[in-house]
Amino acid sequence: MGPAIGLVWISCTNPSEGQAPGECTDGADNDQDGLFDCADPGCVASPDCEAQDTASPPEDTDGPSWDTGALENPYVALSTGYQHACATDADGQMTCWGNNHFEQAAPPDVLFSDFGSGQYHTCGIDWEGGVHCWGDNSYMQIGNPQMDFKAVSSGWAHTCGITTEDTLICWGGDDPAQSTPPSGSYHQVNAGSGHSCAVAEDGALVCWGDNDEGESEVPTGTYSQVSAGGKHSCAVDVDGAIQCWGYDYHGQSSPPAGTYTSVSAGYGHTCAIESSGAVACWGDDDHGQASPPGGAFSHVSSGYRHSCGIRVQGSLACWGDDSWDQSTTP
Repeated sequence: MGPAIGLVWISCTNPSEGQAPGECTDGADNDQDGLFDCADPGCVASPDCEAQDTASPPEDTDGPSWDTGALENPYVALSTGYQHACATDADGQMTCWGNNHFEQAAPPDVLFSDFGSGQYHTCGIDWEGGVHCWGDNSYMQIGNPQMDFKAVSSGWAHTCGITTEDTLICWGGDDPAQSTPPSGSYHQVNAGSGHSCAVAEDGALVCWGDNDEGESEVPTGTYSQVSAGGKHSCAVDVDGAIQCWGYDYHGQSSPPAGTYTSVSAGYGHTCAIESSGAVACWGDDDHGQASPPGGAFSHVSSGYRHSCGIRVQGSLACWGDDSWDQSTTP
C-alpha cells in the first residue's frame, strides 16, 4: 500500500500520430501514447491543428473522460488506502476522496512533498520535512514523531518513514514487529498490512514484521523500488523485472514477464507500470481492481479492492470497488 511513485519514460512503438490523413481529427489515440488529436506532438504542425491551442473531444464520446493533453494543474503523486485515496499536484496541494469515517480523507491545509494512505489514516511530509498525520489513531499510527523526514508510508495500522539522515523510523501497531525496522541507510520504504519493506542504499531489500506467508522473506538482487501489500510483497529490480513473494492464492505474487518502472502491491492484487506506460494488474479481480483502463500512466497505486493511477497528462483514473466513492475521482 502507499504510493508507487517513479519517473516513467514513455517508449512508443506505434507510428507517430498524424502520419495518416485524418488522424489529427478522428478523436482516437492512434499511437497509444495517451494523447489525442491536436494535443499529440505529432499533430501540432498539422493544418487541422494550426489554428487550435488544444483538440476538442468528439461530440459522441462514451466511457471515461476524453483527455486532451497536459492539464493546467496536473497531479504528480498518488497513494491509495483501504477505502480512500489521496493525490497531490505539483505545488504539493493534496486532494483526497473515498471513505472519510475517521477523517482520513480530510487533509490539513499543508503543502506536501511525500505522503501515504493507510487503512483509516493518512500521513504526509511538508516541504520542511515535518510529518503530519490524520485519521484513526487506535494504534498511535498518527503519532507524528518530532524529527525531519524525506519519505513516509502508511500501512494498515502503522506508519514508517525515512529521516533526512536516511534511517528508518516506524510508529503505531507493532504486533508482529512491523514498526520495529532494522538499522542502516535506506532510500525507499513501504508499509503494508502487517509488515513493511524498504530498499537500502545499495539496492538490497529488507522486510520486517508479519511473515506468515513468506511476505518478509526477500529475494536477493539489486532493486530500485519495493511495495508491501496484504500478505505479499513485490519489487522492481534495476533491470526493470518484477519479483513478488508471499501469499499467492489469487495470483497476486505471479507477475507477468516484461519491463516495468514501478509496482504497487494491494491487498489481494498488484498493479505495475510497463516501460510503455501501460498499466498491468494481476491477482484478485472480484471488484475489477485488476482491470485497468488503457492509456499511458506515470503512477499507479493499489488499495484494498480498488486501484488508481495518474495518466501522463496529469489526470486521475480509478477502477474497482466504489462502495465508498474511492474509485470516483475528484
